[in-house]
Amino acid sequence: MSITARLIVGYTLGCVTCLLVVGGLSNHTLRQRFEKKNAGLLADHLARVRKTLLDYPGDLHEVAELILVSAAPHQANGIHGRLFDARGEVLAEAPGFDELVPDAAAFPDALGAEEAPGASQLTRLSVPGGELFLVSAKVHQPGERQEMLYQAVLEAGQVEEWLTDYNRMLGVFIAIATAASAVFGWLVARGGLAPLRDITRSVQRVTAAGLGERLGSKPWPTELAALAGEFDRMLERLDDSFNRLSQFTADAAHEFRSPLNNLMGATSLLLSRERSGDELREVLEAHLEQYERLTRMVESLLFLARADGRTDAPELHPLAAGPVARGVVEFFTPMAEDRGVHLTVSGDATLDANEDLLRMTLVNLIANALRFTPSGGAVTLAIHPPQQGRILLAVADTGCGIAPEHLPRIFDRFYRVEAARSPGGAGLGLALVRTIMTLHGGSVTATSEPGSGTTFELAFPESKAPD
Repeated sequence: MSITARLIVGYTLGCVTCLLVVGGLSNHTLRQRFEKKNAGLLADHLARVRKTLLDYPGDLHEVAELILVSAAPHQANGIHGRLFDARGEVLAEAPGFDELVPDAAAFPDALGAEEAPGASQLTRLSVPGGELFLVSAKVHQPGERQEMLYQAVLEAGQVEEWLTDYNRMLGVFIAIATAASAVFGWLVARGGLAPLRDITRSVQRVTAAGLGERLGSKPWPTELAALAGEFDRMLERLDDSFNRLSQFTADAAHEFRSPLNNLMGATSLLLSRERSGDELREVLEAHLEQYERLTRMVESLLFLARADGRTDAPELHPLAAGPVARGVVEFFTPMAEDRGVHLTVSGDATLDANEDLLRMTLVNLIANALRFTPSGGAVTLAIHPPQQGRILLAVADTGCGIAPEHLPRIFDRFYRVEAARSPGGAGLGLALVRTIMTLHGGSVTATSEPGSGTTFELAFPESKAPD
């Protein structure tokens, strides 16, 4: 069911339920009031009979006349009475009393001579003509030693007819009110859901080429304002992701195009005329260098793609960082000596890491530091002991440094500072470092001062294993 249908059904059912409850309560209240009124009428009639007997001692003519008058057809509330003496013989009765109540046992127990009937002391009897209310009471006449019995019957057929008509009209009213509440509920639901239709149309206008649509600028209802805000933030993330993807695609195409153009140019030049063996060897060596560059780029991209899509972390084990760091430094020592750069390593600590990924991280950072550190400079790799729940590995150089405006983006894929561009790099090394640190549950930060050098800090969570 649609939300509109659910609101209409719920609203209509609520209205119908309330109307039925109110109708039932009103019907019950009316019946109780009528029963109290009937009890009052019978009590007044019984009091008149008792007063007549007291006013006319030894004379039953006035009582008989009262019984006949009370049962007359023109009376709005006809009361039929019957008077018995102490022996049970009928002294006076209304016409047709036996036909009205054929079974004398239907009457309740007699009340005392001074007791007035209440609603709970009446007997209700259903007959084809309607409802009857029966009462029995003792009466006394001065000069008589024994009490007499008086029985009275109140016809409530008109009341039942009135209640039946009332219930019929109440049913018609409830049916009309139900239809009206359904129509009114539809109008309210349609008007209340209009903002939802507006937000749907706004969402439909969002495409990959039109992520500039924003919903938060409109005055949405409170319930939809939070949704609109979250949707805008989602669009911002998507827009940023699409921009990054476009930039990544353009950068990747540019980086792949350079070695491919070099290969094609060298091959074309090689085929333009006959070459000696030494010349062929020189060209093949140049080709091999370009192939290695392409291979490194492909492997880096594959690693980043796998890291982006993986749902489980790599296998981490307690690992002594010192031996791994010294091994990497020993590998780069010959290159550092050739460049005239002093390369050192210090410290040791145990951390939870993957040895291959840790080695890859240090290789990228040290290679990057050596590339931009001039002759006479220094590159240091320092391993700090655990502090505040983390272990820091810092790679610092005394190179050219990085300008502040470039620091926020140096970990983006294919991003390279123009002034520091080197034909040997593709702009993937620092992206690999950040991805590896994320897989380890750590982080990487860079601080730099142009002309003084750059420091990269790898923050690993403190190992739970003993040193």
